[in-house]
Amino acid sequence: MERFFWFVAVVGFGLIGCVQLKENRSPERALTVAGMGPQIEEIRKIAARQNWAITCEGVSGEMTTLGLSLNFRPNENLDSPVLEEIAMLASVTSMTSPDCDLDAPTLESDNPTGNLLLAFVGPELQEPYLQLAKSCGFTDANLSTISRADREISQTPIPTGWKALYGGPDSANRYGPNTCIGLMRQHLEFDQ
Repeated sequence: MERFFWFVAVVGFGLIGCVQLKENRSPERALTVAGMGPQIEEIRKIAARQNWAITCEGVSGEMTTLGLSLNFRPNENLDSPVLEEIAMLASVTSMTSPDCDLDAPTLESDNPTGNLLLAFVGPELQEPYLQLAKSCGFTDANLSTISRADREISQTPIPTGWKALYGGPDSANRYGPNTCIGLMRQHLEFDQ
């Protein structure tokens, strides 16, 4: 009986040690991110480059969410440039969400039914900006001659040939598309 006790004790401690070793080698740290189509596409590329598994996909209002398994050891620091890159892309990030469906963030505007001015755009970027706005969810986005009122908004002179990019009707209170265009326009300008 005494041998049986020692056998069970040794096997039990061995199993506990294996579990702890495994936990120290590859615990999963979840990062949940949310964004519109072009943002999610770029985040998927980063996840693939880092060998991070996509553990779930969900929604947050109009946005798609992804759960990313970061696969690092507790005593290791995450690659901060990669997390900064994701932070510059995602409309929402959460290290605490247990799943992929997040509450939808909101925006409030004085003119929620208005045609929101998204950007002033030079001739060479007008078509790429219009396509970006549409891929971010502004399906009724349009380019128009810059109005006198919009010129007054600008703190710098607007060159000849530039146009105003509008989000379309009811565009002012849409969190996902507004953050998408704000974040992704930097990538568009760097790529040109």
